[in-house]
Amino acid sequence: MNRFFTLLAVILVCGCTSNQFTITVTPNGQFSESLKSAQNAAKAALNSEDTRPIVIEFEPGNYFLDQPLTFSPEESGTDEKTISYVVADPQNTLFSAGKKLPPFQQSADGLWICKVDSNWNFEQLFVNGKRAVRARTPNASFFKMTAVKESKNGKNYVQAVNFSPEIFKSIPTGVKGMQMIVLHKWDHTRRFIDSIDPQTGTLITSGRKMKPWNSWRKDTRAYFENFKEALDTAGEWYLDSEGTLFYKPLPGEKIEETTAYAPVNEKFMIIQGSEKDKVKNINFDGFRFAYSSMKTPAGGFEPAQAAAPVEATVMADFASNISFKDIHLNHIGSYGMWFRRGCQNIDVEKCSIKDIGAGGIRIGETGMRSKAEEQTGNITLHNNIIRDGGHIFPCAVGVWIGHAAHNKVTHNDIGHLYYTAVSIGWTWGYRASGAHHNIVQYNHLHNIGKGLLSDMGAVYTLGNSPGTVISHNVIHDIDSYSYGGWGLYTDEGSQGIVMENNLVYKTKSGGFHQHYGKNNIIRKNVFANNRIQQIQATRVEEHTSFFFNNNVIYYSEGESLKGPWDRIKVESENNIYWNSKNEPVTIKNKPLAEWQKSGKEKGSVILDPLFIEPEKDNFQVKESSPALKLGIDFKAFKKAGNISE
Repeated sequence: MNRFFTLLAVILVCGCTSNQFTITVTPNGQFSESLKSAQNAAKAALNSEDTRPIVIEFEPGNYFLDQPLTFSPEESGTDEKTISYVVADPQNTLFSAGKKLPPFQQSADGLWICKVDSNWNFEQLFVNGKRAVRARTPNASFFKMTAVKESKNGKNYVQAVNFSPEIFKSIPTGVKGMQMIVLHKWDHTRRFIDSIDPQTGTLITSGRKMKPWNSWRKDTRAYFENFKEALDTAGEWYLDSEGTLFYKPLPGEKIEETTAYAPVNEKFMIIQGSEKDKVKNINFDGFRFAYSSMKTPAGGFEPAQAAAPVEATVMADFASNISFKDIHLNHIGSYGMWFRRGCQNIDVEKCSIKDIGAGGIRIGETGMRSKAEEQTGNITLHNNIIRDGGHIFPCAVGVWIGHAAHNKVTHNDIGHLYYTAVSIGWTWGYRASGAHHNIVQYNHLHNIGKGLLSDMGAVYTLGNSPGTVISHNVIHDIDSYSYGGWGLYTDEGSQGIVMENNLVYKTKSGGFHQHYGKNNIIRKNVFANNRIQQIQATRVEEHTSFFFNNNVIYYSEGESLKGPWDRIKVESENNIYWNSKNEPVTIKNKPLAEWQKSGKEKGSVILDPLFIEPEKDNFQVKESSPALKLGIDFKAFKKAGNISE
């Protein structure tokens, strides 16, 4: 009896006594064939007179994804009969796009080694459940460029980069596959190296023309990886061209107790419909995915804000009425999920994405779609955890919303990323935008930037976005390399956005910054203990840039307001300022009372907001606090993060 009829026999037995039509998949055999058989059985059940919902249930075990789970319109459920893909025992079931490596052997030089197929050129390794570091130098810091010269060579551009010749004493000059990773402002570039002249300290690499607004220059940081001479620190690894893997063990690791996995495939799942025929009415519940790959193409990875060209392990185009619940994506090379084109009414709830090569979840596209059928929106991300990202693409984002509308990002915990937690919009200036009426509420956004890149915010917006509300979020520990580590950041023509009832503290460059924009509303927020300045505005324009009312600004260092506040059109009223060192509150070097004589900061006062324990990051207030009169929802700060409502 073939696999299809075996599954059908299971249906007939289970269907008589159950309130659902169940199809069982076991971890035996080739997974793609087993899944296709189950999907064929589901189609037969869908076309039968049985009205029960259809469940494809995966029994416990390990499933190797020889190819991604693929869903076309033929796999859709109906409005009357949904199809649910359910894992019976999630804790004991793993769907892996990677394979377990042979046991390590001890070598004479203290390294552990094992042999793999020489054609298996993976770029990520996971040892004992943790991402290992591809051999790099320097290990925890960077080399700085001393000069950069660019020239054109046919269709390509060549960059001649100078470093101190001293560094090439420990770096080989002819290793195939060695890469240079460059960090510049909010971007990063990953390139293969054409040649090195150790005498002059000149490195040659080629690719696209550098962007004039974010080019490499003197003091730009870089490091090198993927050569054996860099294998000098515990936890690092190197794979040579003959298939020998070298690993330098961490303290306490025992060779006989160590397991290592390397990725084979890039994606876990592909949902692909069409404009006229979407994939719809499917539920996914309880899946644990792990070990997806990301390989550097021959031309390297060119710089792109938010790692916008990078795809995800779960890709969806033209999908509707799909739910993801209790899905876990771990040890991945790209983004986690991307609801790209023509996706509507999708729920992602109680999922986690951890140890990420890029970022978490993407919604929409970088280009606007004119047809309603091609537009993405009405995506809900609720109660999820997105953490520990940017290992390959540090410029990636926790949640990225491009030209997409009516999305909700609520009660998520997003942290430990190198760039931005939530990014909304993809239009520079005051042109039309498809990003509007997006809601970002009750999220915990923390440990962003970590001093690696510049020009980022925990919440970052671009362009016209009417109806967008960012509220009731707790935001803290935002740190940039040089400039720009803000909590709330309205950039490049942001307009029509409301930011209210947010708690923002311990940022490097300020709780709020507007580069330039129009008619944004910043009200009823608490900005506390930020470092360089508390609030910042940059560009002077003819229109009203933003309204800044009923906020608390509490600090002990840095300026209160930074920027051309004497010229920029801002309606700032009824705020409470307090310097916790009992030093005078000044704006543009003027006492508040003198500043107010020019008609600015009407109704604003200098008062202690009476936080309970601000030194312990407890910004609840005492019953006698004057801040209660501002209408701030202090109780909401306890609800932000991964807490169901």
